[in-house]
Amino acid sequence: MKSVTCLLMGSAAGLMAVSAAQAADLPAAAPVEYVKVCDIYGTGFWNVPGTDTCMKIGAFARAIVGVGNGSAFLVEGTGPDAGAGRFTRTDTSFFTFEGAGVMTFDVRTQTEYGTLRSYMNIGATQSASGNWPNQPVVPGAITAGEFGLGTDAPGNGIFNNRAFIQFAGFTIGRMRSFFDITTLGAYSYTASRLTADSAPAGIFGIGYSTQLGGGVSLNFSAEDSGSVLGGRGRFVVDMSQATFGSTNFAVGQAHDNSGNYYLDPIMALRTDQSWGYAQIGGAFHNDSGGYYNNAINSTNPLLANTIVQGHPGDVWGYAGAAGFLLTNFLGNNGDTFGMQANWGKGAGGYVTRGVATSFIRNGSNFAAGSLQDGLFADGTKISLTTAWAAAAEYEHYWTPRLRTAVQGGFVAVNYTQEEKNYACAGAPGYGTGFLPNAPNTPVLGLPNNSLGSGTASKTNQPTNFVNGWSPNSHCNPDSSWWQIGTRTAWSPHPDIDIGVDVMWTAVNTANKGSTVNVAANSGAVPPGLYTFANEGIWSATFRVQRNFIP
Repeated sequence: MKSVTCLLMGSAAGLMAVSAAQAADLPAAAPVEYVKVCDIYGTGFWNVPGTDTCMKIGAFARAIVGVGNGSAFLVEGTGPDAGAGRFTRTDTSFFTFEGAGVMTFDVRTQTEYGTLRSYMNIGATQSASGNWPNQPVVPGAITAGEFGLGTDAPGNGIFNNRAFIQFAGFTIGRMRSFFDITTLGAYSYTASRLTADSAPAGIFGIGYSTQLGGGVSLNFSAEDSGSVLGGRGRFVVDMSQATFGSTNFAVGQAHDNSGNYYLDPIMALRTDQSWGYAQIGGAFHNDSGGYYNNAINSTNPLLANTIVQGHPGDVWGYAGAAGFLLTNFLGNNGDTFGMQANWGKGAGGYVTRGVATSFIRNGSNFAAGSLQDGLFADGTKISLTTAWAAAAEYEHYWTPRLRTAVQGGFVAVNYTQEEKNYACAGAPGYGTGFLPNAPNTPVLGLPNNSLGSGTASKTNQPTNFVNGWSPNSHCNPDSSWWQIGTRTAWSPHPDIDIGVDVMWTAVNTANKGSTVNVAANSGAVPPGLYTFANEGIWSATFRVQRNFIP
């Protein structure tokens, strides 16, 4: 029995020795590397395994319902369909909704030149358009949405309003403009038409920031001058081939711009302190126009808008802005108060997001305003318009989970006398201007030597106001509009916001008297006499948003 036991034990020892020798020949398993928290840049960052790069992935999902809102949650009368005046049961939907989801990616690495950062987001939205009842959905169409991408919003879309790289003081890509100061979007769910904030849609630019010490920085950038997709836009009107503003309840203003040859230069001086921040800045904006419309001193309409006609000289507008934001206002934790003022000449997109046409109709009364960068006619230079805006915002935390914001502001638009002569041609007190098929008609507002004789061929050109004005009416394209609203939000959990926003929007017109509408694009609005008057409208928005590592 002892011999059997010794044999078994010897065999087992031999097998263990062989197994150990074979195991020694196998490659060693790599140790498991777990994801580690990266606490250099704040909450939510983690180290990408095997690198010295930190990343944060965030997201939000939300649902919005609006009343009195049009497409893109712009107040009815201030959006893409503003000039149509279609406040009827068949042409307007006062019930608007949107569902959206967004993911954000923030990637940072320390280098010998400082932090290398890239940031981008991507989202999808589905929303109802302001003229939703009678407009077919276009599959795959890019929605205007709150983010300003695309034109009117009949359906669904994917958007990307941030995609930039920051390195060694430079920022390049789709970003927020260096010209911007405060943002009313943080205090309201309804799209603001006040300050020229590029935050909702972003803008392409190349910028550089240098620190001067003590929290003061000097910032330079060159940014997109022509895009209306969150950019500043270029709004130059050739009055020899277009009616103006609200004529005949027109949908909008036809623009005649040159190609986009330049980026707008911007400079801003900013200070960031424990109490908040403040900034002053300025910008130049290219306002070059297209070719002249008609054959000057010629009767050949085929030459209209061709290179042989020439064009107005290149011209630059300019704008300035100043503002501040105070944090923990009056010693209340979380409270903020800010103000901003913008002014521009030929640079409406640096003054307000409400460039182009605003229109509100109430029965037979209507108010209309049109902000354009500049106007010109055949043989003339471009005349630049002036606009200014002021806005303020305040948010108070009643409790850490309940807060109320109040925001409002005013925008004013002023045209020169020469521009009024263009826009009001045909109205009482003004000449006939651009009458169709009327060669050698005197052009009001032009110097006698502008075309050699003070006259121009006006073959096949439209009259600016083709419909009649009532006696004693007065044409004046100057206008203004203002908004005031309040938003209350409740966060039962830090990751969810539930809130409601109420806003009043008013459009003031300097036109007096009445005019006749017979336009075919006025929908169910009947022909007849309509009276100029200051008008306003209420709107409300309800929103639920779930945030994940914002």
